[in-house]
Amino acid sequence: MYKYKVNLKHEPNPDINYVNGSGYWGLPIDKNNILITANTLQEIQDKFDDWKNRNELGGGNLPYIYIRDTENNKIAHISYNCRIWDMDGNEIKKEL
Repeated sequence: MYKYKVNLKHEPNPDINYVNGSGYWGLPIDKNNILITANTLQEIQDKFDDWKNRNELGGGNLPYIYIRDTENNKIAHISYNCRIWDMDGNEIKKEL
């Protein structure tokens, strides 16, 4: 069993008009949401960064990406720059 799970999803950015007005800088490879699981926050950061880069996503393509525990409670979120924040907006720099 994993300690954390994250549903990765993206959306068009209304501020950009590239690739035929799609709202993306490029054409995302992953069209559907992806569920990732991990035992460490570093794993989440690595998987998130790989997914973000693979899909050529900008900051405006990402809604809040929540990190959940095994009971599906929101415990943190990850920002575009791969930093992790608790639910009060404080950066988390070590494992929970």
